Amino acid sequence: MRNPVRGVYHADPEDDVGSPGPDDGPGDGSVPSSRDPARRPGSRRTGPGHGPRRATPDPGDGLDLTLLFPVDMDRPATAEAVARTAGPDVRLDWADARTLRLHAPPGGKVAVGAPGAPSQDGTGQVVPEVVTFERPPENTFTRYRPADLLAGRRLLAGQWRYRAWRDGFHLAPDGESALFYTADGMASGGPAPRLVHLPTGKVTPMPDPNEGGKPYRYAGWLPDGRLLLVGRKVWLGGPRGEGLREIAAASGIMLAQPSPTGRYLALWGRPGLQVLDLQTAELRTIQADFRQGASFERNSVSWSPDGTLLTGTDFGPDDGTTIRTRIVDVATGVPVRTIEGAGVVAWSAAGSLLAWRPGYSPYAQGTLLFLALDGAEKVLSAIEARVSPDGKFMLLREPGKDWWSLLETATGTSISLDFPGQPAWTDQGELLFIEIQPCSG
Repeated sequence: MRNPVRGVYHADPEDDVGSPGPDDGPGDGSVPSSRDPARRPGSRRTGPGHGPRRATPDPGDGLDLTLLFPVDMDRPATAEAVARTAGPDVRLDWADARTLRLHAPPGGKVAVGAPGAPSQDGTGQVVPEVVTFERPPENTFTRYRPADLLAGRRLLAGQWRYRAWRDGFHLAPDGESALFYTADGMASGGPAPRLVHLPTGKVTPMPDPNEGGKPYRYAGWLPDGRLLLVGRKVWLGGPRGEGLREIAAASGIMLAQPSPTGRYLALWGRPGLQVLDLQTAELRTIQADFRQGASFERNSVSWSPDGTLLTGTDFGPDDGTTIRTRIVDVATGVPVRTIEGAGVVAWSAAGSLLAWRPGYSPYAQGTLLFLALDGAEKVLSAIEARVSPDGKFMLLREPGKDWWSLLETATGTSISLDFPGQPAWTDQGELLFIEIQPCSG
C-alpha cells in the first residue's frame, strides 16, 4: 500500500490521495494517465483523468470516497468493475455519469479501482490500476485509579474507543482529551498534531511548528497546563497550542524530559546533557563526562520527585554491557554521585532509585532492583517496571507472565491485573490501558 490515509482526519481537498508515490510508476489508480499515447488503428483510446480527490475517514461511520472520471461512463459495467475490487460491503451511488460515490463500512482496508470499466461511447476504458486505502485500527482507552484497584474495586475512571494509528499519544490534563502526534522513532511525514476529545471523537487541529510531519521528542503538558513541544526546537504555548512560541533550539537532541515541577527540561543529544530553564529560557550544559556509546537510543534521563536531582545513564562504546549513571545537582550542574554498572529507570516517592543491571551479554536477562542513595539494594523479580509520576505506585511484569502487577511502594501491597492491552501512567497518576485492534481486510 503506497498511499494510506493516515489517522482519523480530513484529507486536504487539494491533495490527490490517489496519486502514486515515488515508487508506484505511472497511473493514478482509477483512470488512465493523460500521458497515454493517442489512439492508433486497432488500439483502444484511454482518456485523461484524475484519481479519487477526497477521502474522509470517520471513526464510527466508515470511509467515504468519490471517483471522478473524465468522460461519461457505462454505469452498470463500471459499478461491476468497482465492486470487484472494493468488495460486497461497499455501497455505490452515481451522482452523474462521471461521478461515483463509495461508502465503506468501518473496518480495515478498502481497495478502490475500476479495471476494464468502459466509457459510455465505448471508445475508452480504465486501465487495471487499483489504489488501496487503509483505515486506522480501533483503539480502546480504559482509565483506572490505582487506589481503587488495590482496594479491590475495578471501577472505570473512563473508557473510550477511537480509531488512530500508533502515533505518539499523551492524555490531556482534563483526562478526556488526548494529543496524537508523530513520535520519536516514527517515519517523517505523519499527520500534524491533533487534539481529540475521546468521548465524542471531535478533532481540534493543533499547530505543527516542527514542519512536514517530522517526529517530536516530547509533546505534552506541564503541571501549569502549558503545552510543551520538543522537535527541532523547543516551543511553549497555551493548552491548545495557542500563542505557541520558540524558546530554545534543540538541534541534535535525542531525549527530552521535563522535570516533575515543570520548571526544567532535560535535553540530551549531540551537544551533551543540557538543562533548559523553562521560566528564564536559560540553557546550561552539564559538565560531566557523559558517553554517547555505540547506541544513543539506550541512554536515559530521570528526575527526582522534587526536580532537584537529575540522573543520566549512558553506555560505553563496547557491546552495551558497560553501563553508568551520574546523579547531577540541577542547581549547580555538578555530578554528586556515580553509579557504575547500573542504569536508573525512575525514582520512587521515597527517593530511592529503580535501577537496572544488564546481563553478562546484550542478550542475557538483566536485573531490576531498588537502589537507595546510601547504596542499599533490593532485587526485584520483575523483568519490566513502570513507575507512576509521583513514585507511589509501580507496574511490574515478571518473567514468563503476560500480565502486570500493581505495587504500592510505601506498603508493599500488590495486586495482579488481568486487563487487556498495554498499561501506561497518565500525568495525573492514573492507569491507562490501551488495547489496539489489528486492521482487518
